Amino acid sequence: GASWLHAGRELFVVAGFSGKEMNDAHAFDLSSRAWTEISVPDLRGRSVCGDCCLGQFACVFGGEVDPSDRGHEVAGAFANDLVLIHTTSKTLVVP
Repeated sequence: GASWLHAGRELFVVAGFSGKEMNDAHAFDLSSRAWTEISVPDLRGRSVCGDCCLGQFACVFGGEVDPSDRGHEVAGAFANDLVLIHTTSKTLVVP
């Protein structure tokens, strides 16, 4: 699944799975109820990540990057990296 994070007046959705590992990010403004796509061209596609918000950063750790050909029966390959998205400037800090 996708990483859902709450920071201030926004919800952030990062990566996820939609038939393949996704490499996108979006922010939902709780006040205006509007979505903004965040440009993350260097984000490696991933799902089922660890995540949290620390200060002004949405932090996403690891995640499945190559699903198993046996579906949910066996885990696929996992990343061992940290991705930071600055929640104010909406920029990818660590690709």
